[in-house]
Amino acid sequence: MEKIRRFFLVSFVIFMLISASVLAAEGFQIITALELEGNQRVSSEDILAVIETEIGSPLDEEILKADLQRIYDLGYFQDVSVSFEVYLGGLKAIFEVVEYPVIKDIIIEGVQSYSEEEILSLLGIEKGELLNHNKILEGRREIERVYQEAGYILAMFTDLNLSEDGILKIKINEGYINDIIIKGNEKTKDFVILRELEFAPGDVLNMNVLQNSFQNLVKLNLFSEFNPQLERVSIWDNTANVIIEVVEAKTGLLGAGVTYSTKDGWLGFVDIQERNLLGNGQTLGFQWQFGGITNYSLNFYEPWLLGTRTSFGIGIYDRTSKGINVDKVHRRGGNILLGHNLINEWDGMIKYSVENYKEYDDADGSVPDYESVLRSITLQVDRDTTNHPFNPTGGAIDIFSIEYAGDFLGGTENFVKYNLDMRRFYPGFKDNHAWGVRLKAGVGEGNLEKRQYHLGGSESLRGYKSMEFSGDSLLLMNLEYRLPIADNFTAVVFADAGNVWEKGESISLGDLKYSIGAGLRMNTPIGQLRLDYGFNEDGKGQPHFSIGHTF
Repeated sequence: MEKIRRFFLVSFVIFMLISASVLAAEGFQIITALELEGNQRVSSEDILAVIETEIGSPLDEEILKADLQRIYDLGYFQDVSVSFEVYLGGLKAIFEVVEYPVIKDIIIEGVQSYSEEEILSLLGIEKGELLNHNKILEGRREIERVYQEAGYILAMFTDLNLSEDGILKIKINEGYINDIIIKGNEKTKDFVILRELEFAPGDVLNMNVLQNSFQNLVKLNLFSEFNPQLERVSIWDNTANVIIEVVEAKTGLLGAGVTYSTKDGWLGFVDIQERNLLGNGQTLGFQWQFGGITNYSLNFYEPWLLGTRTSFGIGIYDRTSKGINVDKVHRRGGNILLGHNLINEWDGMIKYSVENYKEYDDADGSVPDYESVLRSITLQVDRDTTNHPFNPTGGAIDIFSIEYAGDFLGGTENFVKYNLDMRRFYPGFKDNHAWGVRLKAGVGEGNLEKRQYHLGGSESLRGYKSMEFSGDSLLLMNLEYRLPIADNFTAVVFADAGNVWEKGESISLGDLKYSIGAGLRMNTPIGQLRLDYGFNEDGKGQPHFSIGHTF
């Protein structure tokens, strides 16, 4: 048996030698062995697994070139080459590789917006690893993607290399703001614009921060046009100027005329207002209404008290109007408020209000039939993310407030009122069309005889008379579709639902009252004039005429 085995073995060797001689004579070269040199940390098995050249196969230059590329594509080698030696009547292919160094340390420079740990996590490498250029390139692409998606549009790598002693150096230039240039403001002082910006020269340029800042400027309602631009300053320093070009809107108002309200009848009015007092961004206003009601009010608002993001407002008023069940109601009072940004888009406000309230059964009477004194504090948190101060097509408004009256504050009225007002705006079916949705709720505790919630009329449940329903708790839902039909004119279709409940009654959706209707809005120098016509659930129609948005 052993002789037979030896015979076959010798015959196979003779056959291979004869075949090699024949192929060589015909111009072919046979690969008779494969060998690897230079790999210390990468196993020979992993390298040989990717090549197609085999022992016994004829020499093929194209396959060998592809093999070299496949070995290089493993990512661990700086250089890959092949050489040949005569071996057993053929050729031994010797693949020689030069491995990258082991990463001994990683140095990160120029990164401000992320931590070193975050950059290393995105890069996907650690100290002690054999450098792999595939992982490096993949990590670089991931870092660039994260920077771009986060709004750092100028961020770029300026250095990424491994020294011979194993020090990996990563340097990123995130892109910086060189200067802020303001153009077009003639009345508005530069600081009014600059204080609304959430960035400054020297900061990393981030488009999300810029957009938030530009939105702050839009909400000022001081500019009719707004054109922000970026101007590249230096490619080498990776800097750019932020140019803010504005066209100032008319901020002063002097109006006088006659209006009609379904609640108060015909009214004469004088309205004087300046929303950019002396170019400082302050608001000063005076209103006088006469006719069905008599109303005097004076108010002042400073959005940046002492150069901080603390707002300050003060107002006084004197109002005489028709009551629900009495001939005349007289209110005289005022309020003072302080507001401050709490976190992100949320603002907080505290307001102290005082009011002397009097009712007269006889409009010509000099002695009130009922009077009370209000002393209250209101705590409020709110946010506004809408994309336009008057005609939003996107964003939200949320207002949560608690009003507390009486006890240690003094006065004769004692109550607590919890209020919620949520508004959402969405793009409509066409450009400039918009959906508006509002949910409003309120719950009161204590003596609310003269401070009840009212429902019905142009500001709440259209299709019903003004303040037709009164109660200690309220739920209201409004849906509007707004579509511009001409310059300064907007058509509206709406659906309203809501009700009020007395103390002790449970709020029930089954008790809601409904209405539908349509309306027309006209922009004027004194504000937006609004005419709505609503049909209640009984099919009865009710017109509503007022000034300003429903919500």
